[in-house]
Amino acid sequence: MVNKFLKSRALSLLIIFISMAMIYYGHSNGETKVVLDKAIRICMECRLDRIKKYYKWWYKKINIK
Repeated sequence: MVNKFLKSRALSLLIIFISMAMIYYGHSNGETKVVLDKAIRICMECRLDRIKKYYKWWYKKINIK
């Protein structure tokens, strides 16, 4: 009985419904802005690190101190 339920569409629909409910709950509490702000901050930190590494390499190549 359990094995049949796990292979049925009912489990898939249940998981989709629960996922949609969690997304709606997070959106209604303002979680979207927080997550987007964190993602932007992390992305900008990675980009800044890459820029710093590039310029260190470039300065060494042209012998600027």
